Amino acid sequence: MMAKVTSEAIKTITEKEIKGNVTTFYKEMLNQVQQEILRLQIYNTEWATDITKQLYEQAYKEAVEALGIASNDTFTQLHKEAIELIVNNTVNGLNGATDVVGRRIEDAIRLNTGEFK
Repeated sequence: MMAKVTSEAIKTITEKEIKGNVTTFYKEMLNQVQQEILRLQIYNTEWATDITKQLYEQAYKEAVEALGIASNDTFTQLHKEAIELIVNNTVNGLNGATDVVGRRIEDAIRLNTGEFK
């Protein structure tokens, strides 16, 4: 009888330790996912700013050349505002997609840790 109780106690302790390790693993994974989402949002802003300016300037120069218009190669405030608007829209779209994917991953992790049960 004592052996059976000891065996059950060891089994219970082992299961709780495994559950604790799994929970710790998922919490660490959730933390890593949240860090990666933040890193992606920072990268989204940098990338969108750089690529938008580059492509806008390239398109502007090509349009000026195609129309045969003399250009002084300076951007007016209108061009700067257009670039800023395009950048903001691009960043918002990328961050929105990142947020949706991030929430789905976070929900899956939380479901595995029992937070949603």
